Amino acid sequence: MRVIAVIPVFNAEDHIRRCLTRLSEWVDGIVVLDDGSTDRTPELLPRFPKVAKILQTSPNSKKEWDDAQNHARLNQALAEFAPDWVIRLDQDETFDEPMKAHLRKLAAVRSDIRAFAFRRYLLDEEAGLRSVSYLDIIRMYRYSPDSQFAARRLHMSFEPLDVARAQIRMTNIRFWHHTGYSDRLRQERYQKFVGSDPDGLYQDRYENLLRSPDFVPVEPPEQTLKLTPWTGAVHSAMAPLWRRIDGDRLRAAVHFARRSLSRGPRPEAPAVSQAREKAS
Repeated sequence: MRVIAVIPVFNAEDHIRRCLTRLSEWVDGIVVLDDGSTDRTPELLPRFPKVAKILQTSPNSKKEWDDAQNHARLNQALAEFAPDWVIRLDQDETFDEPMKAHLRKLAAVRSDIRAFAFRRYLLDEEAGLRSVSYLDIIRMYRYSPDSQFAARRLHMSFEPLDVARAQIRMTNIRFWHHTGYSDRLRQERYQKFVGSDPDGLYQDRYENLLRSPDFVPVEPPEQTLKLTPWTGAVHSAMAPLWRRIDGDRLRAAVHFARRSLSRGPRPEAPAVSQAREKAS
């Protein structure tokens, strides 16, 4: 079973070495999309032999950051590698150590299982602490050249739209997010998302990223692989329709309509008010 990882990166020199070093130990290849980095990221990527392909975009502002477009390009690039499974990571994410031992077991599951979810925590690796809060997130799915994905520009889910709840399994392998555990890193994340979504089209507020989460010591990982039914949300059958009617434009129109309604009617111009007073 051939497993290829895909990673979008942007100014990732502080994180990408850790991500690629650990990932290279157990995947068959890595496809990276460099979304206009201006730091040393383009210099670092070719140093990893498992990086089989590097896609690039020109330098751009965070307002032009497009998760859906980047993910589509990464999946199109997979065609030349014909993998059985795809793992999708961000530049500041890694899997817990047991993933190295269990990947081939996951890839060899029966054919009706098409995706796997992992529990993601914030990790302060140096201090040996993880967050109490977590997110269950799908990061591994079967590859198909015909797969369709969500068109949401930001905060999208990355599994194919036709994957049903019954075809997903939750694993007991932990998944680590290496930013957000210090004041500086939280501020960087906040500025990144506010810069990419200044009008709050994809999330009303981002102040939650500034809150310091509670942390506990990292427990030793479970060595035995466990799979359970997925109970999280999945894309509805309406998702392909949203692709056809340009979901981002519709979302923007709804957002500004709601904002206008919440503010109430606009005040009348002085000339209109004076005319009404004379008429009365």
